[in-house]
Amino acid sequence: MVRRVARIPFVAGLDSYMPSWLGKIHPRYATPYAALIVHASVSLILVIANFLATGGVQESFQRLLSLAVVLQLIPFLYIFGALLKIAVDAKFVRGHYGKGTLIFAASAGSSQPFSALPWPISRRSRSLRCSRMKSG
Repeated sequence: MVRRVARIPFVAGLDSYMPSWLGKIHPRYATPYAALIVHASVSLILVIANFLATGGVQESFQRLLSLAVVLQLIPFLYIFGALLKIAVDAKFVRGHYGKGTLIFAASAGSSQPFSALPWPISRRSRSLRCSRMKSG
């Protein structure tokens, strides 16, 4: 699990999209140690900044969790965008699915990530929801 978070910077370092030192592997443990150190540093900065901005552990955790959810959805937008581009391409050749099906799937799929976004909740509605949960 720990090595997964450094996969993208590691591969980007190997492919020269980012500095090549990110692609280094530890000689003894065979882990992408440079990418892990960068990831840990950025995470630490985000945790401290969120803690100072919100003033509490719970609020900081909620904000970082929301950020993680949003960042997980970005690749899906690229996938459905690519599907839409393929469907509207002039050189499109029908395979298992037709052009209309692909356009519908790309449109439906690209709208789904926005429904999962953590929209801001006012303090009043949050306190009402918490009091309902406590009262049973």
